[in-house]
Amino acid sequence: MNPDSALDRAQIALEGLAIGDALGGFFEFAHSTVPARVRLRQVPQGPWHWTDDTQMAASVFSVLRQTATIDQDVLAQSFALHYERSRGYGPATRAILGRIQRGKSWREEAPSLHQGQG
Repeated sequence: MNPDSALDRAQIALEGLAIGDALGGFFEFAHSTVPARVRLRQVPQGPWHWTDDTQMAASVFSVLRQTATIDQDVLAQSFALHYERSRGYGPATRAILGRIQRGKSWREEAPSLHQGQG
C-alpha cells in the first residue's frame, strides 16, 4: 500500500469508517448506557456488524477503483447489487434500490424521493 496514492488513502478511510460504523452500531439504540460504557472504555464483544453506511461506502470505493471516477450509473448499479436489507437502510433507500434491482433507471426514480431532491 502506498500512502501517497489517493486510492490507498481512500481504502484506509473506508477501513476506518467500517470500524467506526460497526462500533457505533452498539450504541445507536442504547442511549442510557452510552455514557457509562464510554467512561469505562468498555469495548463491545464481537461480532461487530457494519451498516448501510459502510455497505454504500464500499460501493463508492469499488467504483473509484474500477473507473477512477464516480460514474453515477455504475455506482447506482453497485448500490443495488450489494444491497442487504439487514444493514439498516431507510425505507426510501430500500424502495429505490429495489426498483433499480428490477431494472428501473435511478435517474427516473431518484427525483421521486425527498420532495424531488433525491
